[in-house]
Amino acid sequence: MYTSGAISVFLLCAVLPGKLGIPAALVFFAHDPLLVFLCCGFAGISGSIVFTYLSSLIVKTVQAVRSKSQKGIYIRTYLRWVIKTKTRFGLLGLSLVSPLVLSIPLGTLIAKKFYKNNFKIITYMSVSVIAWTLVYFLVFKFTNQLLDTLLRT
Repeated sequence: MYTSGAISVFLLCAVLPGKLGIPAALVFFAHDPLLVFLCCGFAGISGSIVFTYLSSLIVKTVQAVRSKSQKGIYIRTYLRWVIKTKTRFGLLGLSLVSPLVLSIPLGTLIAKKFYKNNFKIITYMSVSVIAWTLVYFLVFKFTNQLLDTLLRT
């Protein structure tokens, strides 16, 4: 039971850390800071590595298919927002926004589309996931302590 739950939390942290992974880890590991940080950090780094290399294959396949057909692409509003973020803030901005707003797979796919250096993408995404894990944990910890003190008085 505990192992399957830990694997589920790990996979959530690897794919959707900002929306589901970190909150699930905080609840599942009962606010243990070391376990939350290790699980989310390791899962985020693993997800960044796996999805960066998987994105390489996806981008190559899409480029091969697109070279055969010369149809235009319709860009939706949120993709315009991603492109504005990419042009304004670069890889750093894209990697900071990805774990929180998008997801690690989508963020690495977009980063791989615009940037070719795998090491840089993995490093930025990993640091971003670790930073967001720390921010989430600190906010959760301090609000939890504040609520405890308010309810006790």
